[in-house]
Amino acid sequence: MGKNLRYGNLVTRPKKLEFWQLPNGSFQRMEGFTDLGYSQNPKEYSRQYVDEEFERTDIVGYAPSISYSFD
Repeated sequence: MGKNLRYGNLVTRPKKLEFWQLPNGSFQRMEGFTDLGYSQNPKEYSRQYVDEEFERTDIVGYAPSISYSFD
């Protein structure tokens, strides 16, 4: 397991940096966060037809959210 894994392409946790854009167009690094997660929260449309045994589910949109915690 992991024979073909290219470790040079991995981004470790300390190398993940977050920035926010200021009104003047410049970027400021966000520091001091102990947890910073991103979720896409897909919106689903489900239906079951009378001639099929199982329900069908399609993703029709996303509601992205960012969760965070800091000291």
